[in-house]
Amino acid sequence: MHLFFLALVTFLTLAKPYPLALKDGLCPIPPEGQINIQPDDLIGRWLPVRSNYELFTNSKNVKKCIEINITRKNDIYFLTTNYQDSESNDNQLFKKYVPVDEKFGSFHAYKKMPNGLYDPVGWTNTLVKIQGDSKLEYLCKNVPRNKHRDFYRTTARYTPVSQEEDEALLKIVKDNGDDRAMLPYNHND
Repeated sequence: MHLFFLALVTFLTLAKPYPLALKDGLCPIPPEGQINIQPDDLIGRWLPVRSNYELFTNSKNVKKCIEINITRKNDIYFLTTNYQDSESNDNQLFKKYVPVDEKFGSFHAYKKMPNGLYDPVGWTNTLVKIQGDSKLEYLCKNVPRNKHRDFYRTTARYTPVSQEEDEALLKIVKDNGDDRAMLPYNHND
């Protein structure tokens, strides 16, 4: 029994944490949003260059193809995310972006519930850069049950995303204080 305990302590001491796991705690103050971004600039089809789904410690549940579509109905902006993973062949998440007047360029996210109402999910999205037809989105997930609470996501409007554009966007992310390794997201469509 003592040997087992000693082996367990040794393993826990030497075991490295998951390399891409992010720090826990409250979300940091996001970078200031670009003041020249208009809400209608968000409308269109987007594909992530890098996604938080690569950070899941459960490597068996890999998201394969994520496509984001932002539409507008009256003064409300809807974001629809389509993805496939190993647990569900096809799924959709519906969220709503509502512009924040006092800090233009930032948006709160909401999840559409089965009853048709929208509940806030505790995310704040801040657009921090525009580079040509590509935009960098800073997303801070402040959800108590989620261990990966703060991260950067880069998005690009057009596909395929060139290697040069990948590198430029990843440089922007690093310049904004995220020094972790960045993995371009592979799309199969």
